[in-house]
Amino acid sequence: MRRVGIIGCGFVSDGHLACLRRIPDVEVVGLVDSRQEAVDRLAAAFDIDSAYTDVGTMYGESGPDVVHILTPPQSHADLALDAMRRGCDVLLEKPMAPDATASRRILDGAREHDKALALCHNFLFLPCVQRALDMVRNGDVGDLISVDIAWRPPNRGFHVSWTQELPGGAMHEVLPHAIYLQRAFVGEVKHIAGVTRRGGDARSPDCEIRLLLDAERGTSHVEVSPSGEPKQFLIRVSGTRMNLRVDLSTN
Repeated sequence: MRRVGIIGCGFVSDGHLACLRRIPDVEVVGLVDSRQEAVDRLAAAFDIDSAYTDVGTMYGESGPDVVHILTPPQSHADLALDAMRRGCDVLLEKPMAPDATASRRILDGAREHDKALALCHNFLFLPCVQRALDMVRNGDVGDLISVDIAWRPPNRGFHVSWTQELPGGAMHEVLPHAIYLQRAFVGEVKHIAGVTRRGGDARSPDCEIRLLLDAERGTSHVEVSPSGEPKQFLIRVSGTRMNLRVDLSTN
């Protein structure tokens, strides 16, 4: 039985708990959030008795061996290193950290304490994405030419205060989804060019980004446009034998 603790009881925590409930041999043993109202809401929604506002108390009383860290990325490094020192494997929400220095601290901690570390790159595991990746790997599309990603995400996250405090603003929170999907298809990036447009405030929700990437298995164009309508999330795969259109919005 894997004993799981949840650190951070914001809106993504509901999805994590709903999934954990469907996994055999998993028990959620504790919830923690500095906001009493947030932890109380989640505890009531999922009928969990062990709810805390102090991380140390949660570890001491609940004894998890895995933690899901669902807090803003500015806090990830300290929370992840603390969890690993206590003997816990760690699942981190993306982005991993605000910058490369903090990310390296987390990676070094996982190696030092020999703990499992994973990032919540959830769109990779949609059935439509897995099928498309299998078709590319099996050669069904022929030689891979390019992969284009066009995403018009809901802009609600662009108004959350902690996203606007990231080095790249709210796009720092959103863009990793497109990047990890692109890398799954075309591999490591060799060269990158990009343009952005922002409306008014530099942290405005109507910012736009376009990236052109040269990677080991082909080229890729990434477009993220939170102001665009209709909302959609598409991957277009171009090969010498076949093209694929993958609609993540409808799977």
